[in-house]
Amino acid sequence: MPLPMLIWATLGLGGAARAAWEPPPGDVPAYNAAVAQLEAGQLKEAEAALRALVAAAPDAGAALDALGLVKLRQGAVSDARELLQRAADAAPARPEPHVHLSILRFAAQDFTGAAAAAEEAVARAPADPAAVEVRVLAALRLGQVGQAHSAVAAAQAAGLPAADAACLRVPIEAEAGRPDAADQALQACRAGGARGLADHAAAALGELRARGAAEQAQ
Repeated sequence: MPLPMLIWATLGLGGAARAAWEPPPGDVPAYNAAVAQLEAGQLKEAEAALRALVAAAPDAGAALDALGLVKLRQGAVSDARELLQRAADAAPARPEPHVHLSILRFAAQDFTGAAAAAEEAVARAPADPAAVEVRVLAALRLGQVGQAHSAVAAAQAAGLPAADAACLRVPIEAEAGRPDAADQALQACRAGGARGLADHAAAALGELRARGAAEQAQ
């Protein structure tokens, strides 16, 4: 299963969602510029700007979270984990640090830890596609197909759009050995789902099919 990509709009790092962080990220224009650098892959510049923000406002969860993402992308996992945990402690109502901690643990193949962090994210944002996606992928890696299905159903009941739910069901159906259902879910996903989720769903389906072909060839 592929590592979830970061969907900025759903992670609260884009647009008006940035203003929702409490406490706010200090110098908001400087924070926005640093996030733009992060998105552009200018990690050294983003790190310098975010460290300045954290030095000025040590409890600014938004800046801590973004700095944790910089370190994660740099491969400094221990530093990333510490910063993301600080972000979670500083902004306990926000799902983003928990989503990112789940991605970090997923990348380390700590799927139990990834699932636990994803549960924390979903508890704070039950219909957030990124939070639900990492929960689904962690459950599948643990062989918990039923729990993955339940996570999507709960998210849809909480307001997740049907097309986004279809995107999240693609890897579930493929993992459960129902290729026709996976194809149908992918069609519904592409018809109206978020572009990022549709890309993830297609990638997941392709990887699962490749894995199945390799197993049959052995």
